[in-house]
Amino acid sequence: MMELRELQKLFHEAVFNKGGEAERKVCSLIEGAGGLQPESAFALYRGSILGKFQRALRATYPVCLKLVGEEFFNAAARVFIDRYPSRSPDLDDYGKELADFFDGFKPAESLPYLADVARVEWALHSISKEGDAPPFDMRQLAAVRQAKWGNLIFFLPENRYFLQSDYPLDRIWRLATSQGVEREAVNLDEGHVNLFLWRDRDGTRMEWPADVEWRLLKALDNPVPFATICETLAMEDPEVDVARLFPLFVQRGWVSRFELEDRVEPGKA
Repeated sequence: MMELRELQKLFHEAVFNKGGEAERKVCSLIEGAGGLQPESAFALYRGSILGKFQRALRATYPVCLKLVGEEFFNAAARVFIDRYPSRSPDLDDYGKELADFFDGFKPAESLPYLADVARVEWALHSISKEGDAPPFDMRQLAAVRQAKWGNLIFFLPENRYFLQSDYPLDRIWRLATSQGVEREAVNLDEGHVNLFLWRDRDGTRMEWPADVEWRLLKALDNPVPFATICETLAMEDPEVDVARLFPLFVQRGWVSRFELEDRVEPGKA
């Protein structure tokens, strides 16, 4: 008698390896219902399982679906499912590798931005499942003596995502997601955009920071004292006006909390 774990592993392999030895073994162990041969019954089950994975991909990547159309997306999804079997019992975890898949998918060569769009969609999907970032507490910041401001460490929202693209992803995204927007030609050579995603009480947010804003964001992504950030940028990147940009970051919700370098409780200085 085959152990349950061994049988489950064999069944999983049979679903994702059509016509292989695992499928033949599984079919020898089952009985077809309603007069179906075991092979036909298993084919129906496989179709049901793979259909669920395809629907999960469509739900997670609606912008990619809109950009390429249903026929192309469904065909690509079938290839992807064959190459990337599920490793989790939760369908919400499925599809992370789609961006890497599009990078090497020959039929998508004429859409070089598609992988970056998929990266954005997976980030949105992942962040949407996480908790909200608390609002920045200006009153507690005001309670910190000004002499200690240089020792403060500011933190970006915990659930955040950075992406730089060589393509005008902002325009591509807007055209794909906006209702009633007339189609327009997009010059892929007008690329290079920065994308910052994060989650707050209003949900998952998307911004396209300018280059100087991006450089300050990346600096704040390291847990170092504020004085160190200011001094480093003043020497290495004087175009970044920290005094002007930082209040805007707080206002936009890009900074979620702070603590002192000596690691007191957040916001309790």
